[in-house]
Amino acid sequence: MNKYPELEKLKQLYFSEEIIFKEVSENNFEQYVCVEITINRKRWNILIDNEYSDFSVKNSLMTLYLVLSALEDYHESTDYLQWCFNNGLNSSNLKLLDYYKSLANSYSEIEAMLGEIDQCITSYDYQLRTGVVKELASYKI
Repeated sequence: MNKYPELEKLKQLYFSEEIIFKEVSENNFEQYVCVEITINRKRWNILIDNEYSDFSVKNSLMTLYLVLSALEDYHESTDYLQWCFNNGLNSSNLKLLDYYKSLANSYSEIEAMLGEIDQCITSYDYQLRTGVVKELASYKI
């Protein structure tokens, strides 16, 4: 039995589709990094929280986790103001508002390709930097 089944689930998701990540530097906000995710040649820009400096195109599995986490966070927010508050972002920023509005379409399109959006590893484990997160951080594809 695998030590971290949630990591195996994330790997299975990653390898089930053709997924590529690239940083889009002109759309960054505070500790957030804009990442272009390409799934089977379709592209979306997703802001990920890079508070722990985990984003790296060399660790696609970690980046996939961060993208899924950002999408789940969007989905769980009731509106733009709550989303900004939860993420410590300035709600008066009109570029952020435009981005937030685009997330509805991005979320549904990505969900249609990958299935139900599930970050696989809990936010709690991520914040506490538990063993599964340490393993994820060291994983190289």
